[in-house]
Order: sequence, then C-alpha cells, then structure tokens
Amino acid sequence: MKANYYFILHRKEYDAWIHAKHRCVSTDPKVRKSYLDKGITVDPIFVNDFPAFLAEVGLAPSPKHTLDRIRNDGNYEPGNLRWVLMKVQQRNKPGFNRRVKYQGRVMLLCELAELVGVDQKILRNRIFRYKWPISKSVQAINFKTGQPLKKAA
Repeated sequence: MKANYYFILHRKEYDAWIHAKHRCVSTDPKVRKSYLDKGITVDPIFVNDFPAFLAEVGLAPSPKHTLDRIRNDGNYEPGNLRWVLMKVQQRNKPGFNRRVKYQGRVMLLCELAELVGVDQKILRNRIFRYKWPISKSVQAINFKTGQPLKKAA
C-alpha cells in the first residue's frame, strides 16, 4: 500500500528512483557499459527507501526536469543528485559534449546547436560524419530540398 501511495503522489520522482536502481543492476549491454561496468551504484540509504531518496532530491521542479548525477562518474548518493533539464543532462553524454570552434570561440556542440537553431543531431552529423565546414553546417536549411529546417521539440 505504501509504494502505491508514493507512486500516485510522486510519480515522476518515484519513476526516477526505480530507473536509477534498474540502471545500476541491468545486464543489458547498452545500459551495463554506462553504469554497472563503471561501478555506478545506488547508495544503500536509497535502495529500499523511497522517502529517503525523495527527501534528498526533493520534487522535480517541472515535468521537463530529469534526475542527474552532478559528478557523472559518481554514484546515486546524497550530495550527487539534482534535477536538471534535458539540455543540461545531454552535456554528459559521449558525442554530445564535443567541442567545436565557431566564430573564434570554442564551445560545446550542444551550445552551438542552440546558438544557431540547428538540431544537435543534424549538426553533429554534418560536422563529424559528413566533414562539412562549420560555416555550412550551421545553416538552418535542408540542402536536399532548400527548405528551412524544422526546429526539434
């Protein structure tokens, strides 16, 4: 009964707790290499105690916020958890935090995508896969159709 109570009142936070625990024990190869193989764990204080977890992280500020580990190589433990928007979260992902030089300034690829209004995945492919020059890559246009690119949601 208690688990259902928390699930109903704090659905987002409860899901974040369940998913954090799952990521740390999953044997799925895609998940395992980022958590289990790196020794990432859930603090024993949180493992079977959702109220302790909730007391530490608090309520998510909005539905768009996700649970984040401040130190990406650290555990799910007190002092290392926070709620952030996905654009902050993605800066921890390999491939998303690559640095590029644009107009004399070095910045993260995700920052450049935000600055020029081109979807990050499109920009990453243009620069690193297709080896386009940055000046062409940042243009918000579909080069096949000549139409403006649609902004990612």
